Amino acid sequence: MPYISDAPSPGTSPETLASIVCPDRLETVFGTLDFFDGLPLPEAVTRSYDTLDLLRGIEAFLNCVPGASMVALRRGLRSIGVDSRTIGFTAPRCTSAPVLLTGNTETAYGMTFLALDEDGPTVVEAPGNSLCVVDDLWQRYVTDMGIAGPDQGKGGAYLFLPPGYEGDVPDGYFVVRPRTYASWVVLRALGGTESLLTSRIYPLSAAADPPEQRFVNWAESDFNTVHANDFSFFEEIDTIVQAEPPESLDPERAGQLAALGIVRGKPFRPDDRMRSILDTAARIASGIARTLAFKPRDPGFSYYPDRSWKT
Repeated sequence: MPYISDAPSPGTSPETLASIVCPDRLETVFGTLDFFDGLPLPEAVTRSYDTLDLLRGIEAFLNCVPGASMVALRRGLRSIGVDSRTIGFTAPRCTSAPVLLTGNTETAYGMTFLALDEDGPTVVEAPGNSLCVVDDLWQRYVTDMGIAGPDQGKGGAYLFLPPGYEGDVPDGYFVVRPRTYASWVVLRALGGTESLLTSRIYPLSAAADPPEQRFVNWAESDFNTVHANDFSFFEEIDTIVQAEPPESLDPERAGQLAALGIVRGKPFRPDDRMRSILDTAARIASGIARTLAFKPRDPGFSYYPDRSWKT
């Protein structure tokens, strides 16, 4: 027979009760929450969910700025005729006309976005003596081309394969496998415009007889490439979620977006209440993002304690 005894009763201290109890009224920065015997009253229920959706919207904005930025940049380039088989460039240098993040007047830029879902495996011939980089549609690093890439600045042909591609891979290329169908290709030729215009982008299926390369000079074009800071920010993010492979997005952000109604294969149609909350969330988060960028509180961002030079 097992030996069974009654546990001692130490009592619950007032301090413990105070730490676990739900008061009848909570005054918060989001408004008053009223409870009865620990259960939320109807207005508290509404306010709690409004608060939760606002906080989720703010967090999702801060975590998804890189993706929205890529969507806006691609949309801007497309508006001036730069598609997946066209290279937009600046000759002789970029001006202040394009609304472009971090653009400068010292670099001969070339840009485009791959569309591996439409074009299939795609070849990019990078110019020699260049500093080129490729990011996926979530703005994650894919590869360097040129001096920092495997061609070591000699120029070379890079073969970009769609996610999940299982076909034959021919020899003679630097093979790259991005996690998204769309990738941002940045071509920076140190030899200037003449060198930049030797770049080529074409489907692997046309490698035996590549078509003539199309170029668009956007140095003085007025077009926008900056992501939205209102409700439409979340529509920009929905564009990626719907078009790209589900596995291209990490579970944490996928979960945050799903909580807001952004789910692959489902239309994003928030009601008026949710639209208003997400519009507010985007505007608040945009302000927070500027604070994080220009006034970071982590001392590790600053090179000197008494100056403004930051990483």
